[in-house]
Amino acid sequence: ANAGSEINFEGKGGRDGGPYVMTLERDPRALRLALAHLKIMTENGIWEDGAEAACGLRGKGRDDLITSSSITDDEVSNFTYNNIAGCDVVKVTDALATVEAMANDIGESRPAPFDIVFIDADKTRLLEYVDALLVNDL
Repeated sequence: ANAGSEINFEGKGGRDGGPYVMTLERDPRALRLALAHLKIMTENGIWEDGAEAACGLRGKGRDDLITSSSITDDEVSNFTYNNIAGCDVVKVTDALATVEAMANDIGESRPAPFDIVFIDADKTRLLEYVDALLVNDL
């Protein structure tokens, strides 16, 4: 959102461009935690109030986090931060297959190229993720 404000981006960022965050989650707890963090960020911002609210998640049990029971395998939870940055939490069964499909325009629309990609995935397949992203200019 800050980057969007700096370049005077108007509208809401998303898969087509602009400020945008996408997280692919397979593990139910990681999915709930990502949803809880994005919900906190959209409601409280990223500064002191948001940090305090996020700290409140420490020690929370599975049932205390936002539920993912209403999210099916092919659904996306959407958030907007500061009315400018689009945020998608995507439930997947195989994150690498999802990245490869996006890179090859299979299934859902291909997102605009990402400026930064953080990969916290199966370490034995890490280079496969990098290859899928770089070879296909994702």
